[in-house]
Amino acid sequence: ISEKVTPTHVERTVSQQDKYYVLKDSVYTAVKNKKALLKLLRSTHNGNQQFIKMNRPGFKTDKENAFLALVKFHDSII
Repeated sequence: ISEKVTPTHVERTVSQQDKYYVLKDSVYTAVKNKKALLKLLRSTHNGNQQFIKMNRPGFKTDKENAFLALVKFHDSII
């Protein structure tokens, strides 16, 4: 929360920041983007690439659901 005070009013701004973590091998790893997630899930790299090509999850528009879809796919083929 940031606050800016002027002689006539007070302006407060609240910002939100989402952080995503993946549990792999009993360790939580922070994932910022598609590249980081693919690096973490590299054991199924070819399958992941095919999944992305076929399903086109929205990594830019809906990051949370795209991450979930890819992780679910990864878990289903291990």
